[in-house]
Amino acid sequence: MNEAFQHLHMPPELACDFFAVFSRLEYALKATGTYAMDGGGGKAAANWNSFANHIDGSFSAIDDGDFKNAVAFLLEKPPPETDLQQRDSQFQRTKN
Repeated sequence: MNEAFQHLHMPPELACDFFAVFSRLEYALKATGTYAMDGGGGKAAANWNSFANHIDGSFSAIDDGDFKNAVAFLLEKPPPETDLQQRDSQFQRTKN
């Protein structure tokens, strides 16, 4: 298992925990219907923007230093988006 995670620069257990929580949240967003959207080809996709807008007030009210530092880091250095180009396997990073 460690070989699959060797380039993540984090403990494999942490990566697995993150994936488990993230996938459950994504499923819940789609299953509620409230935060589901058309993902193309008849597939459901999670509407993360709608969910983020809905929880913004509660999210912003969290008064924890580590949490606020993590949020500040992600806002200053968001992960790049990746777009598929011309229906082939070429990917391009886009600036946020």
